[in-house]
Amino acid sequence: MPLSPWKHFGFYVTAGLSVGLILGLWFNNSLSSISNAWGGTFGISGVVGILFLVFAFLDRKKTGTEYIHYFSQTCVRLFLASIFFVYGYAKAILQQFRGPLFYGDVSVSELSGFETAWYFFGYSETYQMVMGWAEIIPACLLCFRRTQLAGAIMLLPVIGNIVLANFFYDIPVKLQSTVYLILTLYLILSQTPRLWKFFFTDKSIPAVSKRIE
Repeated sequence: MPLSPWKHFGFYVTAGLSVGLILGLWFNNSLSSISNAWGGTFGISGVVGILFLVFAFLDRKKTGTEYIHYFSQTCVRLFLASIFFVYGYAKAILQQFRGPLFYGDVSVSELSGFETAWYFFGYSETYQMVMGWAEIIPACLLCFRRTQLAGAIMLLPVIGNIVLANFFYDIPVKLQSTVYLILTLYLILSQTPRLWKFFFTDKSIPAVSKRIE
């Protein structure tokens, strides 16, 4: 069944925006200004999205749509896998939440939101290891195309909780965690037809392939 023009352009644009977010983070890691980092990251994403839209117009026969979709999915899942394997491993070996020793010598009212959250998460070693494995397992699943949807679904509540903690406790990695959340949602929403069939129809779900449904 041929792709409709909306799907054709949609796959190109979402692929460009997602790859652009990865490039935006990479280019803006050295920026100290939060506003510049946000604007730079999403600005680069927008530029790459427009560039991919141009490619979509050039691909009139729609021969490259599946390859672009596969390319973006691969970039996103491997990027997230590498990020969360590193973060998860640091938590699993009790290395991420090693706050200054003075945390235990001051009252809670004297701690900032960031310091309060860091001390809370680092209080229980078992809790840290559970959080670590909750990131490592999805990261491992994201390494393989056949299990990327399961990995993304498992990762969604984890990264969602991280985003909330970063914003409400003023932890200074809001941009990065927001981008990780968007990319996770991209992996899940790109499989909407399969999820719809699974939850709302009696149709069989075919094995994962490069073909766009």
